[in-house]
Amino acid sequence: GVGAVGSKLAMDHYGLDIIAGGIETNHTNHTRFFMITGHSRSSSSVMPDKCTMILTIPSIPGSLYSILGIFAKSDIDLTKIESIPIENQPYHYAFVIDFKFTSIDQAKQVIPLLDKATEEYKVLGFYNASELTA
Repeated sequence: GVGAVGSKLAMDHYGLDIIAGGIETNHTNHTRFFMITGHSRSSSSVMPDKCTMILTIPSIPGSLYSILGIFAKSDIDLTKIESIPIENQPYHYAFVIDFKFTSIDQAKQVIPLLDKATEEYKVLGFYNASELTA
C-alpha cells in the first residue's frame, strides 16, 4: 500500500484520492513534504553530501549558540535551521536542521557531539542534494 500527505493540488496532479482532509493539529503551521521509500530512488553511485535532522534543546540561554558552535567548529555548513513550536510546551521548540558536509565521516563525527548539547535528536536522513528534483 501507499499513502501520502499532501495538498489537494498534489492529489489532483497525481490522480490520487483524498482519504482524510484537515488532518493538521495547528492551522497556522505550514508543512514541507518529503518522499520516503524503502527502495533506492537512484542507481547512482553519488555519495551523500547533505543531512536533515530534528533536535530539541534545553530552554536556557546559550543552548542554540552551543549547537551552532558544534557545527561551526566541525567546519560544517548549515543550509537551513527552522524552529517548530512543540505542542503543549509553550516557549519550547524543536529545530529542523539541514547541513552539507564534504564526507560522510565528517557528518558522522559531528552527530555524537550533539548528545550533551541537546535534549534529543534524530537524523531524518542522509542524501545527495543534487539528486533531489521535483
